This record gives sequence, C-alpha cells and structure tokens, in this order.
Amino acid sequence: MGLEQVLKNYTVDSNGCHIYQGEIDSGTGYGRAQINYMRFHVHRLSASHYLGLNLADKSQYACHKCSNRACINPDHLYIGDNQENQLDAVNNLCKNGHDLRTYGYIPTDGRRRCRLCKNIRDSIRYQTRRKAGL
Repeated sequence: MGLEQVLKNYTVDSNGCHIYQGEIDSGTGYGRAQINYMRFHVHRLSASHYLGLNLADKSQYACHKCSNRACINPDHLYIGDNQENQLDAVNNLCKNGHDLRTYGYIPTDGRRRCRLCKNIRDSIRYQTRRKAGL
C-alpha cells in the first residue's frame, strides 16, 4: 500500500478527527501501516507528508492536539520535541486522574477510555440493580 492510499484511509468523526481505518495497535491505539517493507505509525506519516516531519530524525515527534491516537488529521498534529511530547502526555489522564497510558483502552469509536472508571461505573450499576432486586 502506498503512502497516498494510507493517508486516504480514514473516516471523519464529530470532532473532526480523521480516524485511521487500517491496522490499529491494540496496545497503544496508534494506526500502523507498512510501506516498502517498513512499519510506521500513521500519524507520523501524516505529519511527515503534510507538516514536514523528518521520519529519520528520532528527536522529532508527531504530537496530537486531540486526544485520539488513531487520528491522522494534519490539523490535529504538530511537530514537537521530547519535552513537548511529555507535556502532551499530561493529556493522558482521565477526568478522575487515572493514567490512560496504563488503564486506557480503545473501543470501536477510536477514542481512549479509562478502564478503571468503567469498572467503577459498572460496579455501581451492578450494586444498584442488586439492591433493587433486578
């Protein structure tokens, strides 16, 4: 698959994110593609093609303005360094402060969700139904 085909393989969600429709890494949530026998994160390919990111320079990072790792919209990406990438990681916390890099998961909509918060909600829902006799 060529670069142009990879970068056209997306759907647009309500936030304007271009959700990559190819292979998504189940552990990280980033889109992946193989071009000329080399594997790449697709957001890096997008940043390279549209923003001028040098793929060979490992000190350059393709950072997301949105919190959707499967997003390849060049308007939602920017080129940063390691420090900016680490500051971007602050966005890896859910509203209750859980680290999404550890407890996050990616449902079918491509957005990261917190597994701990989901477990708490499910437990409360179960206890409420149990008390109601359902």
